[in-house]
Amino acid sequence: MKYKNPPVVETVLSVQFSPLANLGVGLLGSYWKELGSGWPHVTDAHAVAPVFERFESAKTWELSELSVKFSQQVDVRLQIRNAVKDRMIQVQNGRFFYNWLETSVVEYPSYEAVRPEFDGHWDKFRESVVFNSDEISVQPNQWEVIYVNHLPCARIGCRC
Repeated sequence: MKYKNPPVVETVLSVQFSPLANLGVGLLGSYWKELGSGWPHVTDAHAVAPVFERFESAKTWELSELSVKFSQQVDVRLQIRNAVKDRMIQVQNGRFFYNWLETSVVEYPSYEAVRPEFDGHWDKFRESVVFNSDEISVQPNQWEVIYVNHLPCARIGCRC
């Protein structure tokens, strides 16, 4: 079903992959440069922890635990936005994200438009990692699609 004015403010397509021994900040920065001048905005963010969706019925809605990690490896996620700031690529060791972001200028493009863009950038990222490191391949282990909706209070019946 297609909506004329969906409440979607962000769509994220993501692939999680097994961490790579040689994928560090230098290779992530090299990948950013390969994207070219159409992707001028970059910021650092904390890395997103790996998550595995499980389908066992007993632990479906279990609360997550607090964990602490000690490591000499720098865990960083680059958030790279295009010039219009309606697309964002996020890369880290173990995860690749492609976001469509709502702006006042661009309408929601739908999954059918965002998916081929994701596929193209994901392929370029994998090629870049294999070409610029000793890695043989990138092995996905989890895929996800996230829709972020904006629901004004009046729409859901709450009082603000």
